[in-house]
Amino acid sequence: MRILIALTGHEIDDDIAATAAQMFDAGRDQIVAVHVAHPREARATYERVESTDTAARGADLSAMSSDRPLAGPTEGAEQAVERLGAEFRDHLNSITTKHLSGFTIEQDLIINDDPADAIIEAVGTHSIDAIAMGTRSKRSRLASALLGSEAEKVIRHVSVPVTIVKEGTAAASG
Repeated sequence: MRILIALTGHEIDDDIAATAAQMFDAGRDQIVAVHVAHPREARATYERVESTDTAARGADLSAMSSDRPLAGPTEGAEQAVERLGAEFRDHLNSITTKHLSGFTIEQDLIINDDPADAIIEAVGTHSIDAIAMGTRSKRSRLASALLGSEAEKVIRHVSVPVTIVKEGTAAASG
């Protein structure tokens, strides 16, 4: 079986990984760890910097004083994606060491503004047989039914079993 675990980069990931390790067999099953990052996390970022370099100020020097802050690039879009990938690998390595040793693990960093849509698409892309994902929702059942959630959207749109892991369950059971 190929199991998708949807990781968030938060503490709930320990609960998701621990649950997957209990439910599935490391000798038989493969884990596809997916993290969905919002596109704004992968955009170039700028920081206000002080500069007296007139060449850096552009052609219209008359409108600028020497003490005006400029926007300076701190990270390009490609660097941002590389950073997100490195952070995801580090996070996944930590989780693997704690909970998923022995499993064959693939990883996929997806840039998408809708995590549920990205997970739904990943099910087909990676030939997934089951999903384990978390919920941190503290809403009532009625509110959840009316408002929906990422987990509920995934459940409604995939044809594979989905295990929903509530935050704090690994610590409570282990």
